[in-house]
Amino acid sequence: MPEERLDFPPGLVENQIKDQAKAHHMSEEEVVEKVLLEKQAVKSFVPIEKLGEIAVFLAAENATTVSGSIFTLDGAWSAQ
Repeated sequence: MPEERLDFPPGLVENQIKDQAKAHHMSEEEVVEKVLLEKQAVKSFVPIEKLGEIAVFLAAENATTVSGSIFTLDGAWSAQ
């Protein structure tokens, strides 16, 4: 039987917000708005619940024919 695997590459995490705020000498709120989301088309981070929803879908019977696919949940960041 072939190996089944589901990987979630890391995205932006809370520590990065703190590190960027220090590096830019801004508050966390300012660095989110002015640095991290500046080029983000959707202007918000992808909620963790969305990752859970795609994981549930991929684990379900409906996804048995999904193979070798990449689902990008990045709020259109990669569309730059």
